[in-house]
Amino acid sequence: MLEYILHTARGCVTPPHDTGVVAVLDGRTVKLTPFKTANIPPPMALHELEVSSNAIDVAINEDATTIAVLHNEGISLFEWKSTSAASPIPELTGKVTFEKLETDFGRFQQVVIGSNNHILVLQRCGEDDIIKCFGFNDDTGRMEEQGPVLTDISSIAAISSFLHDCTTHTFLQGRHGELASIDQDDDNLAHANAATSSPNYLPWLEIFPHNDRYIAFGLTPHGHLYANSRQLVKNCTSFVVTPAHLIFTTTTHMLKFVHITDVNGRSYRIHPASSD
Repeated sequence: MLEYILHTARGCVTPPHDTGVVAVLDGRTVKLTPFKTANIPPPMALHELEVSSNAIDVAINEDATTIAVLHNEGISLFEWKSTSAASPIPELTGKVTFEKLETDFGRFQQVVIGSNNHILVLQRCGEDDIIKCFGFNDDTGRMEEQGPVLTDISSIAAISSFLHDCTTHTFLQGRHGELASIDQDDDNLAHANAATSSPNYLPWLEIFPHNDRYIAFGLTPHGHLYANSRQLVKNCTSFVVTPAHLIFTTTTHMLKFVHITDVNGRSYRIHPASSD
């Protein structure tokens, strides 16, 4: 059974790439606005990208130069040369066309841009979900499938990414909350496994690199906000993580800023900074 949640498609929040890029899906149109340079409220937008069928998901890389749009017929890849208000519209630079499916079995659901601008797509295949990887082939000049990504988790709830040391790291979350890296050379997500905090996966999850560790901030549908296995609040409605703060909203319409500090190099402490 599918469970639908509200999801915000946005760009990086880490300086110097914190341009506030937000994407809105509207049928076959993807509306892009970098709010740092162009304060244009939805349903208007600075740029509108058209794809050949209804858009399903959109991913933006760390410096907002690449936008990948997953739609019913495939993937459209756009290049964005600048996020300034006077920038030209992103150009279509590559595309992938999926084989036509007669049933809902095998439908694609999520897209993520990994390192080297590899495109990862989550495909629902019953109990055995698949992550497929697509990349640009310099010899043919086309986007081509590079095969499925092998993982130890067959029942995948979601895929996502985060930025650490100027490198994009991709990860997945299982249906029981377990975390695993999609990057074969990165097994440090064991330090940020949020599965012990909830019997199910956390629909909203962000990985925060802190010194030599990772912290998983996750939110349940009931408003419980976690940092790894530690429950922070029970009335959260949304959150975002910056290099210095955890920022979240509450059911009482408050915006709270939380300092993230390190203690003795192994544990961490979270101090409320503001509740205005």
